Amino acid sequence: MAVFTWTGNKAHVGLVEVLNRAVHENLYENAPIWRLATRIADLAGSGAEQMQTATLTRGAAAAAAHSLEDTAASVGTITVGNFTAVVAVQEYRLDMTDLSRTLSANGFDMALAVSLCVDAISQRRTDLYCATFANFATSKGTTGTDLDIDAVWEAIFASQIALVPAGGALVLKPKALGELQQSIRSEGGAYQFQAPTAAMLQMKGQMYAGSTLGLDVYSVGSVTDDATDYSNALVHPGAVGYVEASMSALNGDGGINVPSGSSIRVEVARDASKAQSQVYARDAVGFAEQEDLRGVEILSQIA
Repeated sequence: MAVFTWTGNKAHVGLVEVLNRAVHENLYENAPIWRLATRIADLAGSGAEQMQTATLTRGAAAAAAHSLEDTAASVGTITVGNFTAVVAVQEYRLDMTDLSRTLSANGFDMALAVSLCVDAISQRRTDLYCATFANFATSKGTTGTDLDIDAVWEAIFASQIALVPAGGALVLKPKALGELQQSIRSEGGAYQFQAPTAAMLQMKGQMYAGSTLGLDVYSVGSVTDDATDYSNALVHPGAVGYVEASMSALNGDGGINVPSGSSIRVEVARDASKAQSQVYARDAVGFAEQEDLRGVEILSQIA
């Protein structure tokens, strides 16, 4: 995490601006899992809280030319669909008591406030990202059973049949990850599970668990369930997208400058009756299934 220090008797506005800049810069630093989704657009100034985006299905490949000029060429078609992503404000509040500030060496613990705001926003984005997996039309694995390598193969085959390029990522509940590792523990060569190196963790983030079958594997607690099964997923680029809305600056007395292009705004409030200060972090973002065939839900039991 980048380090930002706060010293001297600066104005309150300056403190908030440093907070805004620090949270914005640190949010993208540790390769969070939600960045597997595709950023679609910034809806700031659009006059709408949702965006409907067209998707195109390509036609067949070209064929050999006809020998007779009067023979019509084969006709291909482009199918147009769409998906809708809706932006909404996500909110986090951090309460800092006077006692905690008094005991802190720096008075206002800037590093702690930034870290907690970043973690809260990133976790919320991860929750929204994983919530889209249950919407994939293709579902593999068997309800009420542990995850095994066969279910992963079925998901890979489904992607291949849909002409999705090889690769992608497995996003699994920690319990499902353990079941998968147990299922393939005796495998060797390309099938074996490759543990992450320190360099890979730094590049892909702390949720990166390793790789198998040419897929990156992530262990994510935000994977949802229906009280019977977890909705794990095989996701490829383009399976899930998200929209943001850049926050505007607050003008006037106590105005706040927000980094350009940032969907996050951080503010500080004071409640003397409770002897505490509050840090509010708000993020304008929305996630949606983008191209259905690029994602496969993989079921595994929660029990």
